[in-house]
Amino acid sequence: MEIFGIATLIFLVTDPFGNIAIFIAALKNAEAKRRLWIAARELLFALALLLLFLTFGDKVLSALGLSREATAIAGGIILFVIAMRLIFPGPQGVLGDVPDGEPMLVPLATPAVDPAQHPRRATLGALRRCVAGLGGDCFYSVAGLVSATFSWTSRVDRSGAIDGHVVDHAQRRHAVGQPAKRVAYQPMRMIFLSVLLLLAGCSQGLRIDERYTATGQNSRVKYIVLHYTAVDLARSLQLLTETEVSSHYLIGGRPATIYRLVDENRRAWHAGISQWQGRTSLNDTTIGIELVNQGFFDTTNGRYWQSFAPAQIDALIPLLQDIVRRHNLPIDSIIAHSDIAPQRKVDPGPLFPWQRLAEAGLIRWPDAAEVARLQAGYAQQLPDLLWFQQRLVKVGFAVAQDGLYSEATRNVLAAFQMKYRPANYAGQADAETAALLAWLTAD
Repeated sequence: MEIFGIATLIFLVTDPFGNIAIFIAALKNAEAKRRLWIAARELLFALALLLLFLTFGDKVLSALGLSREATAIAGGIILFVIAMRLIFPGPQGVLGDVPDGEPMLVPLATPAVDPAQHPRRATLGALRRCVAGLGGDCFYSVAGLVSATFSWTSRVDRSGAIDGHVVDHAQRRHAVGQPAKRVAYQPMRMIFLSVLLLLAGCSQGLRIDERYTATGQNSRVKYIVLHYTAVDLARSLQLLTETEVSSHYLIGGRPATIYRLVDENRRAWHAGISQWQGRTSLNDTTIGIELVNQGFFDTTNGRYWQSFAPAQIDALIPLLQDIVRRHNLPIDSIIAHSDIAPQRKVDPGPLFPWQRLAEAGLIRWPDAAEVARLQAGYAQQLPDLLWFQQRLVKVGFAVAQDGLYSEATRNVLAAFQMKYRPANYAGQADAETAALLAWLTAD
């Protein structure tokens, strides 16, 4: 696709009649009284081309498969050629000698520049516009660079005279009343262009028109899942980059460096068997973020959990805000690994500061006064277990609705409590848990 675009672009900005290469320098050899007429004629022709391009340019470029990338690559090639010519000029200097005569076709993209006096200014001006990257202007700028490139390279006439000999040869013919011979490009240059065009003709690249964008679309991302790694940074990087486990981001502890390990447009393998709000296979619809944290240690005095470094959370929050904004995620789209897999996972654990995320506007947080009021009522009459299961499902958890206090139900209750009541996550269906569930699921 790109080689086709580059070759076609070069073909479009190269005069097939052979006059582009000498136009910049040719006016100085024209009769003084004709220079104004020549310039006006060629500028009018260039203006006509400009108007045609502005009118039909989009359709033409789309049909030819020319992209901004192709234009940039072609410009880079041309700039390289110009640089080589400047660094290694020919025997007659950078510009060399030019034959006598009158140009018949103006180079594209140079209608407003006096090429007779300032050929290098024309090239630099074209480069400036090309660097600006302004659509069609970049196209014309590259055209100007092509014109200047061909004018700054060695030429031969059809009799075989090279560079400095061209002028002498033309002058001798002029002395005897014969017109100067036309100037032709060196064979190698034409071979180079022919090869490009041949490659373009053989190209089977897929052409895709990207001018239209549908409004009926959204991001594939529905949730952001938070994890801890349970190992140190070095081991975390090794596991997340060299095994079949991965995440989109990893955040170190000290310092709190954010590592991007998987592009957001690709699926990372971080969720495993999971479910949330009825969705399964959550690797397909989530962004995974791992935080370097050792997790927990079981000791004779009970389970010890490692806290998260404040700098780590300070780095996490703007990352979450950026992801939420770019993917247009609603509030409460940030969930725990223990939320989506409560039967086998407990990360990021009870010490993760979910309330910090709520203060940043990323998740909802139960109102303490309202929860206390509801808790007092539920303390008088606690709902049955089926009520708890139904409310947990409404929050998003996957749990059986059978009214039985099974280990699976206890694990789901514990996961919920670990997030909203980390001081007590024993998995019991008590009045405070009922109040929290009621607040979060209120219509």
